Amino acid sequence: MSQILKIISPHVSQFIVKKSLFVTSVCKASTVADAKAFIEHVRDLSASHNCWAYRIGESNYRFSDDGEPSGTAGRPIYAAICANNIDDVVVVVTRYFGGIKLGAGGLIRAYSRATTECLRDAPKVELSPTADLSIAVTWEHIGVVQAIAERHERLDTVFNDSGCTIVLRVALDEEQKVRQEILDASKGFAKIE
Repeated sequence: MSQILKIISPHVSQFIVKKSLFVTSVCKASTVADAKAFIEHVRDLSASHNCWAYRIGESNYRFSDDGEPSGTAGRPIYAAICANNIDDVVVVVTRYFGGIKLGAGGLIRAYSRATTECLRDAPKVELSPTADLSIAVTWEHIGVVQAIAERHERLDTVFNDSGCTIVLRVALDEEQKVRQEILDASKGFAKIE
């Protein structure tokens, strides 16, 4: 299977098809709120259409034709995202109508091309496989576990009466090493799931 890619900074590209200008904006989106905020930020109300799609993980995705004929914009944008193995991304294709109708096939090709070209040129990195670790630790050992947590992607920290639970995302090839380091630092008291 191909490596999953992630956008690291926003990118914009454009091209013209039969006098219609297609401006494509792409950005990293780690949450649905990030995706919606970006869509609202780049939406141009003076444009004919602001079609979009986002993909956050395998099952969290949406797309919109924004007034284009059903299935001619949002779905091709989303299909291009998937075909390029991009995750945690939002794409908005803004179309300024040039007076010549493209037809359903022409629209599908134009939105697909707009997305593919922008994703191709956008700065991105390959994602390594990861594992999420949920670490329950008592107050006595929070400091040493938090010191280890600082070197990894922290997804959540929830405090409770007995201590806290820290959720980390670590590279899959480092998972066992991190587990052992946490157990050693907490003298075996940390509970790792």
